[in-house]
Amino acid sequence: MNKKSKKTEEHEFKGSPYGGAPYGKGPYSDPVYYGQASYGEDGEEGIDLMRLVQIGLRHWKTILLVTLLVVGLGLIYLKLATPIYRAHALMEMSVRKPRLVKESAVIEEQGGRLDTDMIFNTRLAKFQSTGMRLLVAKRYLAEHPSNTNSVERLAELIGEMTTWEVQRKSYVVEVSVDSPDPEEARDLANLYAESATVLMVEENQKTSDNAVQWLKKQAKQQELALAAAEQALVDYRTKVSIDALRNGKRVAEDNMVQLNTSMIELESKLLTDQALVKHLKIIEQQPEAAETVLGIIPDAEQLKEFYVEWWNAKMELAKLQKRYTDAHSSVKQAAITVDQTRERLEGYLATRIKSTENSTQVLAEQAEVLRNRIKQEKEEIEALELKIVTSEGRLNTLMREKEAADTTYRSVLSRIEESRMAADENTAVLKLLQAAELPEIPVSPRKLRILALAIFLGGMFGYGLAWLIELLEDKVTGIRDIEKMGLTMLALIPQQKEADRPKLAKLCMQDKFSHVTETFASLRVMLTYKEAKERYQVVLITSTQPAEGKTVTASNLAISMAQSGRKTLLIDFDLRRPRLKKIFAADKDVISLMHLLEKKDYEAFATLPFNGGIEHLDVIASRPSDTISPTELIGGEGMEKLIAWARSIYECVIIDSPPLGVVGDSQGIADLVDGVILTAKPEFTRKRALRYTAERIESVNTNVIGVVLDNVRIRRHHTYSSQYHHYNSYYAYGSYRSESTDAAEE
Repeated sequence: MNKKSKKTEEHEFKGSPYGGAPYGKGPYSDPVYYGQASYGEDGEEGIDLMRLVQIGLRHWKTILLVTLLVVGLGLIYLKLATPIYRAHALMEMSVRKPRLVKESAVIEEQGGRLDTDMIFNTRLAKFQSTGMRLLVAKRYLAEHPSNTNSVERLAELIGEMTTWEVQRKSYVVEVSVDSPDPEEARDLANLYAESATVLMVEENQKTSDNAVQWLKKQAKQQELALAAAEQALVDYRTKVSIDALRNGKRVAEDNMVQLNTSMIELESKLLTDQALVKHLKIIEQQPEAAETVLGIIPDAEQLKEFYVEWWNAKMELAKLQKRYTDAHSSVKQAAITVDQTRERLEGYLATRIKSTENSTQVLAEQAEVLRNRIKQEKEEIEALELKIVTSEGRLNTLMREKEAADTTYRSVLSRIEESRMAADENTAVLKLLQAAELPEIPVSPRKLRILALAIFLGGMFGYGLAWLIELLEDKVTGIRDIEKMGLTMLALIPQQKEADRPKLAKLCMQDKFSHVTETFASLRVMLTYKEAKERYQVVLITSTQPAEGKTVTASNLAISMAQSGRKTLLIDFDLRRPRLKKIFAADKDVISLMHLLEKKDYEAFATLPFNGGIEHLDVIASRPSDTISPTELIGGEGMEKLIAWARSIYECVIIDSPPLGVVGDSQGIADLVDGVILTAKPEFTRKRALRYTAERIESVNTNVIGVVLDNVRIRRHHTYSSQYHHYNSYYAYGSYRSESTDAAEE
């Protein structure tokens, strides 16, 4: 069967026991081109924490070097920076609230509304004014004649060095002075606190004493306001009768409750009849579905009798149809019985539906009448409620105005009798809580904070540089890189340090119990799964560049296939650098595939295979030539006939091809095979090259089965198990990395 036709026949299936879709078309059903994001976009799965840890471990020297550099710069800054000392004094500002405020009454002063916080903030702003700084500068120069600054210059410096801060939820003010000289910082802070106290006393002495006269005028005005409020309250109570409005609302609410109760009962009946019509129509349209709704239909005894009669007739007809043909008299009579019982059932349903629909219509009309009555009652209740609320609101407003006027009037009368009232209003008292002391430890620069920040920034910059290096290198580091490109991870081949490449290519033959053998046995099971073994009869093995393990993969996979009893053919299609003869027939003289194709002696294909050292394994090898161009042989009828001949004789054909990222030989025969397996090596294969290779293969409508990751180093402290072959098992083994010094030939 031709490979192209098999892709659309019964061997297509969804899913597999190994995860992903290795046997379907997968994510490569449409041709794509290099540069497109058809094989997954980085960032779709969010931040990969394990990947971040691996980047840090691989580039720890870079991170450490950058961190040390930033810490060194921080130490230099600490060495050159001038230490700054801070002295601070604490003061408490007590604001006296106006005595005109009593029992929630508020008096408006001639100059505007006075607020405690406003008084406090106003005083604080005066302390930070230029006049205050000039006062402090004068006193400081008087006490320190050695200071050569002018008053104006010193006042400007004081403004730069001084900070005012109000402690949270209190009236405690802290004045802080920063200076390279600790004694200067202490003296300026104490002088600032003393000058603020002097300024406060002077302003309190200037407070006006005219409040008594103002209070007398206010008392007269409040007396008139109180009389007016009392008269307005009496007039409104006479005009509005709230009790009558409340009684009318209560009667309307009782009627509303009765109407709602009737409406609920009517709607319940209406819904019941509507549901009954719905279920009866379901039975009428689909009698077979009657069993699901018969149990919820009331008074359904007669309906059940018709349904059972029709169903029994239908079952009898089905039994007769199994024994006789449709022309038999018994079958015909049974069919007539089915039709008759069906007609009786449908007639009953039609009558029942009609009567129920009539009842539903009557109930709907009654419900509409009730809704209109409920609407009218609701509007009446809302109108009464609005009148009551409006009347009560106005009455409460008048009562509050009367109470406020009475309270204010009494308060003003009581304050008139107090002495020295004006001096008490709107004043503030400043008290020194803690004088400034000589600072011993500088506040700037903060060595521990700067060093910690330098270490943190150095680590961040170092890790950012490591991440940038990792991004520029564009290397495959593990399974997640393969999966993010949309490729299926097929197997991981553990690193074998002591084995040379020819020996490693035959490891499945020489060591049947090694982890490599188990890996390829797992890959063989995936390719020979009962729903995919015919689909992947011919498999091409390729890579993006040399030394990525394609020959090792092709050889061991072919050996594993043969060990399972399948007649297997391994073809060396790497015509530029053939290796299979050296591996399987180093001392033999074999017929070269390349020379036979050049002669176009297609009838002699049977002379090419030689035994690969075990039963069921045949190998076709090639020898390099300086006179034959592999490019001329690629895509010719010779390769097409060779693969067709191999399909007819062998159960499994494995083709070892040159790297597709270097030459285009593999793409020339990709459309002749059933699937392609790509090989890659951690820290060696570039992701862009691997993505481009997969896209080139898909451009000829050939399925990329997946990727085999070769030469993987796994931590020793993890235990291998019989499930080693499936790549998900490797998540339990921890991180891995490739051997960077391994540059041997495949």
